[in-house]
Parts: sequence; C-alpha cells; structure tokens
Amino acid sequence: EEIVEEETKEENTVTEFNKYAVSTNSVVYEKFENGTTFILNFNNYAVRTELNGTVYTINAYDYLVVGSAN
Repeated sequence: EEIVEEETKEENTVTEFNKYAVSTNSVVYEKFENGTTFILNFNNYAVRTELNGTVYTINAYDYLVVGSAN
C-alpha cells in the first residue's frame, strides 16, 4: 500500500481597502445641481470610500454631506 501524506497549508486572508468594493448597491452617491453631494451608506457596517482623492469613512446606516452651496 502506498502512503500519501497530505500537506495542509494555512491560508491568511487579508482584506485590503478597495475604493470600488460595494455589494448590492448599498452605498449611494448623489450630487445635486446646487453643488451639494451626499454619500449614503445603507449597509449595517461602516464603509470607506474615495471621492476626488479623499477617503471618507461612513458609519453603518449613516450619510455624509461632502459639499454644499452656501
């Protein structure tokens, strides 16, 4: 009989920041004609997103106003 040894290798999973990672369109970007921009997070977890070179963290079920007309 031949004895076959099976190697087990632990795999480390690294989650890296991906500015385009969104599941099921649960982050919404909306810009209005007056210059006001909203980023809405409909996830039950915080997300990081990038807009115009700036990274923003938006908490679960929260939103961010990026620019607004005065």
